[in-house]
Amino acid sequence: MGLGLLINGLKFLSNPLVLLSILLAGSLTFGGCQSRRVKALKADIAEHKAEVVKLRAANKAIDKMLAAARANLAQVEAQIEADKLEIATIRAELERAQAVRAALEADKAKALKASNDARVDAERTLKTFMERYARATRDPGCQAILEAPLCR
Repeated sequence: MGLGLLINGLKFLSNPLVLLSILLAGSLTFGGCQSRRVKALKADIAEHKAEVVKLRAANKAIDKMLAAARANLAQVEAQIEADKLEIATIRAELERAQAVRAALEADKAKALKASNDARVDAERTLKTFMERYARATRDPGCQAILEAPLCR
């Protein structure tokens, strides 16, 4: 009976429909585990795709910020160049003003010296005149002339 049962079993399994049914049942059993793994993998893929979308959006935002920073840098560099030109202009004006000041200081010194020399000369002339006048007032002939009216 053992051998007959084995032969009947083999005949049963040799039927393509039976064999397909057995394979399908095994596949469904095994597929249940696989389907959980596939679902988990699909969920991971979905998470990663969402993360990729977020990262691409962040990358675009960073690119925009970088472009704005570069434009701002260009403006700042242009302003620096303009400021350098203005500083050079101001320095040139300062040098001219310092040269004018030095010339004015020299002129002032010359004018002060000339004024002082004129004062000394005027004081000397006045002293001389006062001495002559004092001598003249002591001389009786000159005194009469000095006391006489100028207009008659």
